[in-house]
Amino acid sequence: MDQKQWKKLLRKNTLNEENRKMFPVDVIKKIAKMTDQNDHTQARIEIAKVLKDKKAVSDLEKVDAEHKRIGHIPYNLIRDRDAVEKKLLKQVKASYVNSNDVHKSL
Repeated sequence: MDQKQWKKLLRKNTLNEENRKMFPVDVIKKIAKMTDQNDHTQARIEIAKVLKDKKAVSDLEKVDAEHKRIGHIPYNLIRDRDAVEKKLLKQVKASYVNSNDVHKSL
């Protein structure tokens, strides 16, 4: 499969299971635990780290720092976090066989 075909498959999100890998189960458990403890932003940072998405990690760390600075998470920060999450979950779905497990852990 050449690079052009690979990109086309990624865009259409039609990768078959043999071309995708497993998202680390230990990280899924860690994400679920963070979510249970209402540490939603850190849970998304863990996903971004597995994906090696430096921009997402940076954006989410900014959200987390502001959240901690003001003591609560206002709507605009939730909106920013959710926008990053949407992109991350799209990447997870395209790359990992067990993407549903990742989504459920949130």
